[in-house]
Amino acid sequence: MLSDVVEALHRATSSSLEFNVDRGPHFPRDQSSASNADRIDEGPQDHESIAQLSSHALGLLSSSSGPLSNTDPALAEQALDILRSLVVRFSPSLDDQDLIAIAAYTDRKRTWTTVNAELYAREILERSLDGVQKQAFITSVVLEGFIRPLFSRNSSSRITSTGRKAHFADDSQDRFTPGASADTDDAKSWKTTQAYAITVFSWAVEQSHDALVEKSWPLFTPVLLALLDDPDTENKARGLAVLGDFLVKCPGKVLVQTGLGDIFEQSVFPTLLSLPTLTPEKESLLLLDPAYSAIIRLAKIQFPGEGDRDKKKGLLTRLLREGVFMGYWQASDYVGIVELLARQTTSIVNELGFLATAHLKELLSMVSAIMTDPFLASHPSSIQAAAQAFGAILVNCWPRIPNGTHAGEVLRSTSVCWLNMLAEQRNGPENAATKEALAEISKLAPILRAIFAAADMPLKPHISALLAAEPRLEDLFGDQGDGAVAVGEGNSGGDLNQVAAV
Repeated sequence: MLSDVVEALHRATSSSLEFNVDRGPHFPRDQSSASNADRIDEGPQDHESIAQLSSHALGLLSSSSGPLSNTDPALAEQALDILRSLVVRFSPSLDDQDLIAIAAYTDRKRTWTTVNAELYAREILERSLDGVQKQAFITSVVLEGFIRPLFSRNSSSRITSTGRKAHFADDSQDRFTPGASADTDDAKSWKTTQAYAITVFSWAVEQSHDALVEKSWPLFTPVLLALLDDPDTENKARGLAVLGDFLVKCPGKVLVQTGLGDIFEQSVFPTLLSLPTLTPEKESLLLLDPAYSAIIRLAKIQFPGEGDRDKKKGLLTRLLREGVFMGYWQASDYVGIVELLARQTTSIVNELGFLATAHLKELLSMVSAIMTDPFLASHPSSIQAAAQAFGAILVNCWPRIPNGTHAGEVLRSTSVCWLNMLAEQRNGPENAATKEALAEISKLAPILRAIFAAADMPLKPHISALLAAEPRLEDLFGDQGDGAVAVGEGNSGGDLNQVAAV
């Protein structure tokens, strides 16, 4: 086949139109005609040559011997580059199947594609489909003609034939059973011979307008649920990512009225328990980040108004209890998990606002434990994430901070964390991450001053014992400056253990 492509290129390159393409080793230049190698003749055989060259390039985008993963990504990139140049200059006719084949290359993370291949594929699709035409192509060709038949045997028992929530669902039908016929290659060709279908579906969701999703949501939901319920980590993670894109475009009223919001919650919440040691940390991180993002989006989209505040609070409270708190106490030895949970805490607390006060004790306990862990000082990104979460807690729950035991806890945690990072900066190699973590901790001091001032309680009396134990804390809590880090050489200051004991 390669010789045919090269021959077609040689026939097409002679005299008049610029055709600037780096063809690579599989699409060599015509060395006998260097000055004209990047030109295509305007003669009577132009259309035939262009059509033939397009056909050969498209033929290299799929593998007749098996799954698309067998395709050489470098060769596919060259073919897409050639095809892109033809589309830009001559607008060759590409049929629906051609466009689906091209859409399979719109995700650079797949083994059969590359960064450039994705860029070329996206440009071809943009030039081949205008706005209205693209939406019709997504609905009729991609979703109805290509995706639906592949996933028709994997429909969830939790939705009806119309895509709405089923009131009498058999959850056992949705569980994965090793060796079951429902998981055969024939039933799930989208996992084997047509694995690129997920990429095409992801592109379709990404390119769909809000109006299309509102009108044609039943075409999306069976595929989303099939991916979310799949036991394979990569497929589930991709399903969670696509769900996030879908939720941005799906109106909240559709999620509520059809019951889809509840169904998505049922599919996503179990993923929050994909934690070490049962799940490898790498896989856990791959799943947890999009899972938390999806649930937070569900809360925002379904319950946007004041009248829905209690429902939103209920969902986010469940996310804190069944996700963040449970996840931390189960996997607190895993630095990557701790950092992820701290970042998600920031998002959840900011969504809850003052309602997060109901969980203030648990929140402070968890985040304080992260900030004061001396071993995490060598992982500054985790400390930075914890400091951001601490700041969100202070800003949203500030009326409760100056009273009771909370004041002492937040001051002690901030101080110990800052001193730990100073020690790490002094004793470890200089790096930007440590400086960024210290800067994030320093932001807490003015927040604390403002909180105590609002309560008509000067901060100085509350930190006097801390300053006596460790004079360097004056750099953090001092009234002058912005709490910037200043470390004097050889100045070890006071005793960190004394600060922790205050």
